[in-house]
Amino acid sequence: MPFAKSHRAEIFYETYGEGAPLVLAHGAGGNTVVWWQQIPALARRHRVVVYDHRCFGRSRCAKEDFAPRFFPDDLLAVMDAAGVERAVLVGMSMGGWSVLPAAVRHPERVAKLVLSGTPGGLVTDAVLGAMAAIGRGAAEQGEASLRGAITFSKRFARERPELVHLYDQISAWNTGFEPRMLGAMAAPESRLDASDLAGFAVPTMMIAADEDALFPPAVLREVAARIPSCEWVDFPGAGHSMYFEDPERWNRIVMDFAAR
Repeated sequence: MPFAKSHRAEIFYETYGEGAPLVLAHGAGGNTVVWWQQIPALARRHRVVVYDHRCFGRSRCAKEDFAPRFFPDDLLAVMDAAGVERAVLVGMSMGGWSVLPAAVRHPERVAKLVLSGTPGGLVTDAVLGAMAAIGRGAAEQGEASLRGAITFSKRFARERPELVHLYDQISAWNTGFEPRMLGAMAAPESRLDASDLAGFAVPTMMIAADEDALFPPAVLREVAARIPSCEWVDFPGAGHSMYFEDPERWNRIVMDFAAR
């Protein structure tokens, strides 16, 4: 199995397909497997790279070394190990803390940037409020705070219980991670400020689901407004895990943006 070494961690990754590279960074409810509806579609046009964040899936990392400040370096280590010089980066939820800082610090490595249901570590008062709510949920509910019933729309949770169950089973493979560790996402060293994006020129798209209970559109609007020339895409009828809930639409949005 391929691993990339980064800051006392071994990051598991996989590659699929041929073409312009595209890297997917999963959220806190996922790992490489959660992209099962994306990889076959995206790999028809792209060389797709997926990886497990530190402490997730098959990556090897002690819990005390879970620190989002390492996420951008982990991502670049994966790209280096996979022989990818420059790629379209796609960050979902927690994965935004990997892709946006990487693009800010190393824009030469990033062709385009997609933020899906994530502020990417960019701080506003609304983001801090959303993060506090997520932290309270993790403290009070533990693993239940990451369950699919919370991350999907009510309609999807009601009509597709088999896929909600699958999502929960995929999440359960993250045996090295505990929801309480999400508190590190709000640490000062894990944040970006609007001043960090001065002169930022990487073409960026924000996808926001109208039923996202974790990072609602109103929160993400404030973030997008602070990213120079950020394109906004509404994703109606879905919850936070929109890529899982409506993969055909989500895949089409990402591929169309990458192809421009």
